[in-house]
Formats: sequence, C-alpha cells, structure tokens
Amino acid sequence: MEPPSAFWASSLASVPGVWVSLPVALPSRRDRVTARGRAAEEATDSWSFGTWAAAGATALSLRLPLRPSRHQRGNAVRERAGLATTTRLAKSKDTNKKGNYQAKARPGQQPKTELAPVPQYELSEVFSLDVECVAVGKTHLKSDRAPCSFALVDGYGAVVMQTLIQPSTPVLSRRLSNLEALSPGELNGSRAVSLERAIAELKAKLPRRAVLVGQEPEGDFGWMQLTQGVDFRETLNLAEVFTNSQGMVFSLRHQARVLLGKDASKGVHDPSWDAKVSVELYRKASEASEKELAALRDKLTSKEFWPPKHSLARECGYQIDGVCLSMYGADHCICGKPTVTPNIKKR
Repeated sequence: MEPPSAFWASSLASVPGVWVSLPVALPSRRDRVTARGRAAEEATDSWSFGTWAAAGATALSLRLPLRPSRHQRGNAVRERAGLATTTRLAKSKDTNKKGNYQAKARPGQQPKTELAPVPQYELSEVFSLDVECVAVGKTHLKSDRAPCSFALVDGYGAVVMQTLIQPSTPVLSRRLSNLEALSPGELNGSRAVSLERAIAELKAKLPRRAVLVGQEPEGDFGWMQLTQGVDFRETLNLAEVFTNSQGMVFSLRHQARVLLGKDASKGVHDPSWDAKVSVELYRKASEASEKELAALRDKLTSKEFWPPKHSLARECGYQIDGVCLSMYGADHCICGKPTVTPNIKKR
C-alpha cells in the first residue's frame, strides 16, 4: 500500500488530540505484536503508518499513540524529579510461581547468578577422614605424636572404614584422644594394625576423585601419608567455611553443638563421630545461600552458646601427663617449642 501523501500527513497531524485512522482491513493481534517488535528500532512508543503497513493493514494511520506502561510512567516521574530510573525485571522461565526474578540480560551478555558461598561437590565425591593420635614425646610438636586410630566416612554419612593403629614407639599418654578407657594391650592387640598396613588399606578405599572435608584436613591426610592430586583431588577446611566476619575460628565440636545440636560422647573418643559431623556440616553449608551461611556463622557466637565449652587441652591446663598441649599459644606452653598460627583463608 502506498504511504499517505505529505498533504494529508501535515494537515491531519496539525489537529491536536486527534487520532486519524481510516481502516479498511485491520491486522490480527499476532501480526501487530510482530510488527511492534520490528518497529522498536525506531525508538518510539507510537505506531506509525509504516508499522501498520508492515503488519498487513490497508489503512491510513497517523502515529497512533500507545499508552506507556506503568513502569515507563514511573521512570518519567523519576526523570522529572532528577532521580535515577530503574531497570525492569523479567521473570525467569525456570522460576516457581512465587517468582524468583532476575535482571533481564542485554544481548550478548549472560544473566548474573548468585555465586555459591561454599563449593558444590557431588556427595559421591565427598569424604571425611579423621585421625587420632597418642603422645610419644613431651612437646607439642608433631614429631611427638603418632597415629593410633582413624575413620573414613563418605558424603552420605556412612562409615567406610575405621581402624586402630599400632604405635611404633612407646606411648607416653593415651589421654590426648580420650583413649584412657582402652586397656594398654588393645593398641598392640589383634584389633590394631601397623601404620603401613593402615595407609595401604586407606588408599585402596579412597577414590582419587575424592574431596576431603574436615577441620584442618591437612593434618589428617598428612598423618596417613596421602598426597593431594595423587590419592585424592582436593580438600575443604570447615574452619575456613565457618570463620566469621571478625576472623573468629571455632572448633569442630562447637560447630556441631551449635549448628547440628550434637555433642560428642564422653569417654573413649570415636574418630567416626568427627568425620560424620564434618560431612553434615559441609552439607549444611553447601546447601545454604550466602545470607543463610552468614546467619550460621553469627549463630556460633550467639548468647545461647557462648562462651564455647572448654577443650580437653584447656580443661587439663594445656598439659596431660607432663605432655605439652599448647601448640597454638605460647602463653600456656611448657615445652618451649615454637607455636603454630592457624592459616585460615577467608571466603
């Protein structure tokens, strides 16, 4: 259809408040919507003659105005007031009926998504290893400790293996791991195996794709002579995960008591308990949003649970049977050896 003459366009457009349309055959709603999308490049909120013609109308139409949307009207008010305009949010196709909205991405850009505050792993890849030690020397150094038991738990909370280990040197104190309830011969009996055998059996059970989660897991896999990238893939330190904004670090037992409602039983220490709650704490943190994780960290210092229960080392005055237990503080050290500062990386 030929466009209207300049005479008609100038004459009729000069009449204020008049919309002029001489329809012969109007396009369908679908055709109008399609044409409106093509006309968006004209940067106008009105229908021009060319737009109607593209939609298949045989009509003479002069810039038929469209009513601005509620959002557009709001932005117009903001602009007149000198305020910043807002970006309209589009509902995602993957959201539920309650409506989790995300900003509409520009062409060529990916929509922004909330990053998970804790790495997400398949539970089949998650494991926790806990190793308990006895004292074979009187300082707090690692060389004066020897593994006496360990437990390996998978990401579903099942115990994969648990073993007693025969120390290769005389034991000065079994109380470091609350093993005083064991008879002296049990660590040398048929239930216990050599460290070499324990390491071999552990490596046979642990997949190379495994991710070890726990409280300072470097110490545990170090005792069992495991190599990252060879015997397992990587580690996740729960001490880092639950460090709060003030840099406060909390023990595994305090985390379990506050966040899981679980207390370790007194008497003989069970390394599988530490490994199980480590897996539970990881799952709780990995399933939490950034806001929920911050709330978990804050809960660790809430009045209901503060101050934390004393550790075994503090209860015993940082020494047991003449063995120094003050590895992380020089104020209570009785052996004079260098102390250690935890290397916590903030997330």
